[in-house]
Amino acid sequence: PLKDFPKTVGDWHMVDEQTIDEISMEILGVDDYIMRAYSNGKGGFIELYIGYFESQREGRQIHSPRQCLPG
Repeated sequence: PLKDFPKTVGDWHMVDEQTIDEISMEILGVDDYIMRAYSNGKGGFIELYIGYFESQREGRQIHSPRQCLPG
């Protein structure tokens, strides 16, 4: 499970974890995910999203970040 992804990686520590609402989950169709923010204590900040799809049908692609991120 992605929830087991480390909350500390080197100097980076998780500072926030978010969830995706049910309607968005139905559209996204992801089987597992994490959506977290990490800070390194030196002013560095990153946001991490990992989505796992157990299977994909041939001919269907995961949507492009150009379509998703602006939304």
